[in-house]
Amino acid sequence: MHILQVGTFPYPSPQGSQVYVKGIIRSLVAAGHQVTLLCYGHGVGEVTLEQQEGIHIIRTPKIVGYQNMRAGPDWVKPCLDLMMALKMRRLQPDIIHVHNYEAPVVTILAKLFARNLRGIPMVYSAHNIMGEELPTYFSSPMMKRITKQVGRLMDATIPQVAHHAIVLRQPSLERLRKLGCQQVSVVRPSVDPTEFESLQELRKHCPLPLQSGQWVVYAGNPDAYQNLDILIEAMNHLPDIGLVMVSASETSHWQREQGRILHVQTQSFVEVQHYIANADLAVVPRMECTGFPIKILNYLMLECVTLVSEGSRVTLPGVISFPNGDVATLVQKIKDCLGDDVGRKSLGIKARKAILKHCTPASQATQLVEIYLSLLKT
Repeated sequence: MHILQVGTFPYPSPQGSQVYVKGIIRSLVAAGHQVTLLCYGHGVGEVTLEQQEGIHIIRTPKIVGYQNMRAGPDWVKPCLDLMMALKMRRLQPDIIHVHNYEAPVVTILAKLFARNLRGIPMVYSAHNIMGEELPTYFSSPMMKRITKQVGRLMDATIPQVAHHAIVLRQPSLERLRKLGCQQVSVVRPSVDPTEFESLQELRKHCPLPLQSGQWVVYAGNPDAYQNLDILIEAMNHLPDIGLVMVSASETSHWQREQGRILHVQTQSFVEVQHYIANADLAVVPRMECTGFPIKILNYLMLECVTLVSEGSRVTLPGVISFPNGDVATLVQKIKDCLGDDVGRKSLGIKARKAILKHCTPASQATQLVEIYLSLLKT
């Protein structure tokens, strides 16, 4: 089967959507399918593994001076999306699997341009709800109100054009159905163990600042929808505990009133792993998440117990939830976890074992292929 994955984003990138899609395309190729990825022309890092595995990557032309790696709207992305639609006209896949809100629009445009694409089923992976996320990219109250309504209009129209929708966690299933998606399935993202360094080696080379005291880690993008203000406020009540923020983007605008804070800007996943594996606890404060915070899988794979807001909660060993925005409860849970070294480390070991058992590329590929085949049969 020839499967076209459409991602309206730069690739590769250490951000969640790109990491998720990378896992999908590699798992499908390992299952014996032909995979093409259509994406933007820029990215950071190498695609050596993809090339070795025979994954075909088709890119838009690079725009001189444009290197935006962040999510959110800008004036260049519509041009790139149009270029993607023109590129797609020349392809003849069996299935089109689209990611994020722009990709279904790109596919609709391509089908208008090319008759050969019109009968091909479209699968949509829901990474977010736009009515929640779009206002977070603006600071003006008026723009927040306007973009909230625009986002709700997008929620009510775009996901429904796909023949089948995929959510990454069970709580999101009913939300997509309420938006009008008729066929919705839950397919949990996977973790490829070969992309992770040995825990023993990672801990053997602990970053110098983390060699003293206890540390809480946040490793991910610093966009507004991540609700990092909740984490910072909680850490201000814990001056004896360090906070390390690791991201491909700049995080230095986040500062504590008291206590240690370490900002690490890196595009190296190995370096990210060094900080996670040597931290004592991770926190995901994001209050609203239709997708799946991929960072949680990274934390658990590295035996790092994770405190997660209810809005992002996933049912896995090693995940401890707290009420959305409840700083006092978060502070108490950080204290409780860091005060029980034996229990926390035991839970971290269980978390890693669960990830290796239940979040495998093979199981993800099997579920996806079943969905694709069901569409082809109908």
